[in-house]
Amino acid sequence: MNPYSIIRKAKGEIDEWGIQRFFAAYSKISYSSFFSRFDLWHPHTDIYETEEEFVIICDIAGVDKESLYILLDGNVLHIKGERKEDIPPVSVIFHDIEILYGPFERVITLPKDIVVSDTKAVYKDGLLKIYLHKGKSVDQPKRDIKVE
Repeated sequence: MNPYSIIRKAKGEIDEWGIQRFFAAYSKISYSSFFSRFDLWHPHTDIYETEEEFVIICDIAGVDKESLYILLDGNVLHIKGERKEDIPPVSVIFHDIEILYGPFERVITLPKDIVVSDTKAVYKDGLLKIYLHKGKSVDQPKRDIKVE
C-alpha cells in the first residue's frame, strides 16, 4: 500500500468529520463562557498631537458613559470602563463572535507634561475623545476626568 494514500485517506476523514464536528461544537459555545477567561479587552485608540494638546480617541461603542473612569496621573492616562453583554437569554448558536464584552482598560504614557486642570473628555457616537492640554506640570495631583 502506498503511504501517501493512507495520508490522503486520513486527511479526507479528518476534513469530512473532524473539522465539521469542531465548528459545530464551537458554534454552540456560550459567549460568556468562551470569553470569561479573558479579563480585559483593549479598545482601538488613536492618539495625535497638536501644538497645544494631545487628543486621544477610543472606539468604545456600546459602553455606558456611567461606567467610564478616566484618571490623569502626571503624563500617564488611565481609561477604564465596561461593555455589558447584550445577548439573548435563550440558547443561541453563534456564527461569528467578534465583539468583546466585559471590562476594559487602556494606560497611555504621553511624552510631555500635561496641565492636569485643563483636560476635557467627551463621549459621543461610540467614541471617547480626551483633550489634554500641554504645559509644565508642577507637582500636580492625580485628577479624575469627568466625561461630558
